[in-house]
This record gives sequence, C-alpha cells and structure tokens, in this order.
Amino acid sequence: MEIIPRRKGAILRLEGFVLLLAATTSFVKTGQPLWWAAVIILLPDFLLTKRVKESKIGGRIYDITHTYPLPSFVMFIAVISDYEFVMPLTAITLLWFSHIGFDRLIGRGEKYDGAFVDKQLAMAEVLKSQMMDIQNNNSRWGD
Repeated sequence: MEIIPRRKGAILRLEGFVLLLAATTSFVKTGQPLWWAAVIILLPDFLLTKRVKESKIGGRIYDITHTYPLPSFVMFIAVISDYEFVMPLTAITLLWFSHIGFDRLIGRGEKYDGAFVDKQLAMAEVLKSQMMDIQNNNSRWGD
C-alpha cells in the first residue's frame, strides 16, 4: 500500500485563510469599530512573548488559546445570548477566530510541528515492516 504524500502546511494555510476571511467578514457585520480588529488580532502575540511561550504554563496557555475549542465555546455562549450579533463578546470572539486563522495562514501554531501526524506515520511504518517480516517468515515455511 502506497502512502499518498500530503502537503499539511498548504492545507493548514488554506484553512487559516478561509477562517481569517470568514471571521473578519463576520466581524465587520457586527458594526463594532474596525480598529478593534488590528488590536485584537495582534495583541495576543505581543502579550505572549517568546519567553512566556517557551515556559511550560505559557506554552499551554498559547496552545489552549490558539486552537478552536475555547473560542467555539465562547461563540456558543455569545450566539445564545446575542442572536443579533451586536454585543462586543460576539465581535471579540470573531476576532479571536481571525487571529487563529491569521496564525495558521502565516504558518504559526502548534499544529505545524507535525508531531502527532509524524508519530502516527512512524507507527504505521513499524507495523508495516513487522507485517512484512511475518509474511516473509510464513512464505519460507510454506516452501
């Protein structure tokens, strides 16, 4: 079985672009001041300096805030309480998604280290070689 090569980086950049575009467009529809976009999209990276990100707690905070579950939960609360999308919580959450999308677009974020995918592929290669060894041993005994 041949493994099909995938361009994870290109797919994640496309995902980031689509999220950035959709969330920013939705933010504009909320009617909140546009200067919020620049501040909220760039602020997290200025607050979480490299030194903070490299600490254990800072790294976890970065990972939690740069993935979809937490802003999705906040958006769920915002949609329930603000079905007309006029409250600041909705706008801030949309900009949070924009920030995540921007980071994905420029190639930042934990998902780009490939650790999980690489580990799974390595495990598959080990299993494949073990299966080949078993198959070779069985063919020797059948001769």
